Amino acid sequence: MTRKETEEKIKKDFMYGVCKIFGDNLAFGFICGGFAKGFWDNNHDIDTFVCVKKPIGEETAKTYLEWYYDLHKKYNFPPDDDYPGEIIELDTLKTKLKLLHTLKLELKVNDIDTREAILWADMLVGKKMGLVCNNRKVFDTLQDEYANYPEKWKKEVLLLISEKDSQIWKDKSYLLVMERFMQYPKNDARGFYRKYNLE
Repeated sequence: MTRKETEEKIKKDFMYGVCKIFGDNLAFGFICGGFAKGFWDNNHDIDTFVCVKKPIGEETAKTYLEWYYDLHKKYNFPPDDDYPGEIIELDTLKTKLKLLHTLKLELKVNDIDTREAILWADMLVGKKMGLVCNNRKVFDTLQDEYANYPEKWKKEVLLLISEKDSQIWKDKSYLLVMERFMQYPKNDARGFYRKYNLE
């Protein structure tokens, strides 16, 4: 199977899977990360982002977690055990993203909520594939609101590092700059599943 065929099959499976699992409760969902950006290899996991309108129950969480692992097994990719897909309630997403409006970026982020806000905004405005939306207006509004943040963060990081490093990194992508200089607190997505006793 070619790379393009693999991507198309995974995209279709993702779109079908999240629509079936979450139904009308799905606000939007997509594949992001390496698959969407085209730099995946056989050792890459499939990064997924799912936003739901209201809290999900234990059965839905269990079904999604099983589906996530089955998707990776089907295509012979290693799952990410620390981040087995992002599932975020829409109100939580909006609340955390609002933290970015007044964020004074520092190289070391100590707050988990701020770390998640940066991560989720990046996923929202970055490359994606297999986008499914039950409310396109909500998705487009969020994407438009945070579209300029990645480049803004890059400029802020370049001001926080040495002039020498700034010259070296100024033409690099914002992702590389953030990855090289930003420090985040240790966190994983398992807490979401722990509340359903799915560890």
